[in-house]
Amino acid sequence: MAKRMRILPRRVSEEIGFGDKLSSENRLILRDGSFNVVRYGKRISDLYTDLLQLGWGALIWVLFTLYIVLNLLFGIIFYYLGPEAFGGVQQSEGWLWFAEACFFSIQTFTTVGYGAIHPLSLSANAVAGITAFTGLLWFAMATGLCFARFAKATVTVLFSDHAVIRSFEGGSALMFRLVNGHNSNLRDLEVRVTLSWLEQQDGVSTRRFTPLQLEMDQLRMFSFKLDIGAQNQ
Repeated sequence: MAKRMRILPRRVSEEIGFGDKLSSENRLILRDGSFNVVRYGKRISDLYTDLLQLGWGALIWVLFTLYIVLNLLFGIIFYYLGPEAFGGVQQSEGWLWFAEACFFSIQTFTTVGYGAIHPLSLSANAVAGITAFTGLLWFAMATGLCFARFAKATVTVLFSDHAVIRSFEGGSALMFRLVNGHNSNLRDLEVRVTLSWLEQQDGVSTRRFTPLQLEMDQLRMFSFKLDIGAQNQ
């Protein structure tokens, strides 16, 4: 009979952190698979990478917030230029004029240009030109980010909840199953399994690692499932 083993979380003092630190606060790999690394002094060039790593909901929220903030900013500028700098203004006082200025900013930003309100003065035309140029940049950035997210290759490999330890070719073997989580065909896969354990030396716990010999460590096509066996003589 094969002996079955359920993979359970280790105690805090035995968590695998891929390092000499054994406490949960000093893990290199967190439970969700992310790295326990905090980077300081980020550059503006890192913004694009950060936006690509956001989820779809967060990315859409960021783009929408930037869209609103930019149009409010240009709307305030149009508001202080005054209704006399524009033609076709219906409301020229207070919040009504501010609302019209913001809507004119949106129409210019998106290059819709209904024509109900149009700039007359040199300053209004200049700001309208800057608004249109900023809108082109915003749409180019939003389109590029969305396209990069759609075109980005993602791989989802699912693991079995249970592993099996049984006799195999004169020794013991740990067996588990991998599944391709996407409706795609992966090619030229390479699998590596590393065994980690705690070893006591002079009263100090030390983390040790050793690679396990696999029955199958390469696969040309990975369309559905693959059974992996790690052998220990």
